[in-house]
Amino acid sequence: MSNEEKVGVTLTKNSELVETYYEYDETLKKGLYKQKIIDTFPSANILHDMDFYLEEGITLKEVLLYLSKDIELWDFLIGNWCKDLVTEGLKGKEIEETSLEYLELYWGFEIEKYETNEAPQVSAGKKMELHAKGKKDSYGADTYSLLFSKINNIVNLPLKIKKDVTLDTTDYSSSPVNFKVTYLGDCTPSLFQVIYGIFWELSFYGSSESKENKRKELEGIVEEIKDKLNKEKL
Repeated sequence: MSNEEKVGVTLTKNSELVETYYEYDETLKKGLYKQKIIDTFPSANILHDMDFYLEEGITLKEVLLYLSKDIELWDFLIGNWCKDLVTEGLKGKEIEETSLEYLELYWGFEIEKYETNEAPQVSAGKKMELHAKGKKDSYGADTYSLLFSKINNIVNLPLKIKKDVTLDTTDYSSSPVNFKVTYLGDCTPSLFQVIYGIFWELSFYGSSESKENKRKELEGIVEEIKDKLNKEKL
C-alpha cells in the first residue's frame, strides 16, 4: 500500500499510533508524505474522522498494549468492560486456539425475512463486528463466533480489517431458503469504530464471569434437550 493510500493513522506492531500526512515543503517546492507518532490520547478528529489502519501482522495483544497506556480514558470512552478485558488479556495465562488462524473485523449488514406477508428485518451495520477465521469444521464453515471466547485464548492471533462491505439477504419464507450476498463497496473504518467493535463483541454477554455463567446456562439447556430426546426414544 502506497503512502497516499495510507494517509490517516496506523496502529503498529510496536503498539504505537502513527499518523501519515501530506505536507508541502517550501524549501523543496514539492509535497511530501510524512509520519509522526501520536504519543497523547487521540483527539476527536483522530478517533472519528481519520482513516484507520492496522499494520500487517499485528496481534490483538499489541492492540491491548496500546490501549493499556491510557486504559482509564479508553474504559470511559468505550465501556463494555474494556479495562477488565485488557487487564485479563495482558496478565492472564495465554492458551492457544489451534483451530483459529486470525481475527477479522467486518461491517455487518443483514436483511432477514421469516414470513411471506411480513416486512423483512433489517440489521444495519452501524458498528464493526468481530469474528475469527480458521480451519473448516465438519460442515465446511471457516468462520467462528467469539461470543464465548476467553480473551486469553485469542490474544496472540493476528487482527485484520475487512474493508469490503456486503449485504447478506436471507429469505426464510422461501423453500429452499434463499440466501444472497451483495457487494456494496469498500469502507475504511476509524480508530473508534475498530476499538469499539472489538470490545462490543468480546463483552456481548457482559464481564468474563457473566459470559462464563451464560455459557454454562446454555450448555445446561442443551443437555436437558438431549436427555428429553433420549427418553422419548426409549
